Amino acid sequence: FLVGGEFFYSHFKGDSSFIPSQVDPPEFLGGYHFDNSLSINLGANVGYSHTFVVKRHWFLAIGVSAGPQLSYSVIQEYGDDLSKKRGVTFGVNAGLRTGFGYNSRKFYVGVFFINQNLYHNLSINNASSLFSTGIFKLNLAYRFTLKKPIKFLNPNYWKFLQPKENE
Repeated sequence: FLVGGEFFYSHFKGDSSFIPSQVDPPEFLGGYHFDNSLSINLGANVGYSHTFVVKRHWFLAIGVSAGPQLSYSVIQEYGDDLSKKRGVTFGVNAGLRTGFGYNSRKFYVGVFFINQNLYHNLSINNASSLFSTGIFKLNLAYRFTLKKPIKFLNPNYWKFLQPKENE
């Protein structure tokens, strides 16, 4: 079971309007042409993650999470430094993590895909934003035996982090 929080910040600035001048229906973003957009999102989420051992050394992992978010956005109209639409809205965030791999005493190979989606209403009437990002990760590891232990990696080296025994 997972419980967590998320913080996202995005800022886009263009040298011209993000909406081409040929696209001018008034129902599309209220006819608002903008070249600058800022968004700050803070959210909480809950989810579940599990790793399945498919066969000795082989695994499959999957995790999902979702939750509400609070979003503050500023959108600036193209060509007008004074015309800004600001607002605080509510939205939803959702994430998917999935992967598979091989894990043994000497080797580890894992391939993972992580996807994150943020959906929230904008400060323009009848407009919303969907921000989606994803990443593939390939992890390769070889475990080797040291001739002499590294003192820094020994848990006893970090005694101040150890729980104190009751007297």
